[in-house]
Amino acid sequence: MKKLIWITIFLLIVLFILLPDRASYSIIKLSDDSKLDSFRLVSEYVDENESCFKCHDIQDSLNLKEHQIMTRNEFYSSNHRSLSCIGCHADPLPESPDRTTKEAALARTCSDCHQHLKNNSHFRFAEIDAEYLQSIHHQRKQAEFSCWKCHDPHKDKITIRNNDNIAGVISDDNTTCLSCHKDAGSDSKMHIWLPETEKHFGGVRCIDCHTKINMDLPVAHLVLPKEDAVRKCSQCHSNNSLLLATLYKNQYDGDGVKEVLFNSVVMKDTYVVGANRSNKLNHICLSLLGLTFCGILIHMIPRLLTKPKS
Repeated sequence: MKKLIWITIFLLIVLFILLPDRASYSIIKLSDDSKLDSFRLVSEYVDENESCFKCHDIQDSLNLKEHQIMTRNEFYSSNHRSLSCIGCHADPLPESPDRTTKEAALARTCSDCHQHLKNNSHFRFAEIDAEYLQSIHHQRKQAEFSCWKCHDPHKDKITIRNNDNIAGVISDDNTTCLSCHKDAGSDSKMHIWLPETEKHFGGVRCIDCHTKINMDLPVAHLVLPKEDAVRKCSQCHSNNSLLLATLYKNQYDGDGVKEVLFNSVVMKDTYVVGANRSNKLNHICLSLLGLTFCGILIHMIPRLLTKPKS
């Protein structure tokens, strides 16, 4: 009996040595299908994508480099959560048969898909492409730079469209910029000229100062050279704050904003010195100041005329 047990143990050891790593791993750890149910609510390709995630998810990865790891939670929380992995990582492109599947995916741009989708037409991806080609990123980096440098296709979550959390939008967008421009943070010498630097970094996005305003696009993509960035305080801290055409452009759609507390309807949870003002209150104050001055004159003139000569 003992001999049979030892033979069984020996055969199991040999079996696991001979089996491929992934096969032996899957025997040890069977996937819990119930965990995928929540993902099936947002994607019809969950089961198909499992052939990728069973290796690329950090919990299942075996000897993968950091950039090769992609968790299910991150992907199924992203804007591309409803897509199939092989929709982008398919066979090499016909015109470039020597490309690997990774290179084939990187060769694509956002507009390759989005500008052909009917429900995406209002985002004007063709115009975004045109702006990007004029941007400093493309002009100086060319092939080294692409959409994916700023928009991770596996993790990206576009939040500016709903405007529910402006602070979160600012943080996410600035984190994207600072992931490359590590020397441009609030404590760097590059922005030493900017008063209250930390407050600015927490209250506006890098792109609000470093892109050319385009009211027709949800987010401007023409990134300017640093010498053309916004530097005048009055460009933001005024009634006609440029933030109304950038960060807060989607906050208010009405025409009566100038008839109420100016900009406060738009900048709901933010106070920008010099921008949150009431035109009516300005006019009332100026009128009262004018009336006070007139009253002083009316009081002074008769006294001056009737002043006895010495």
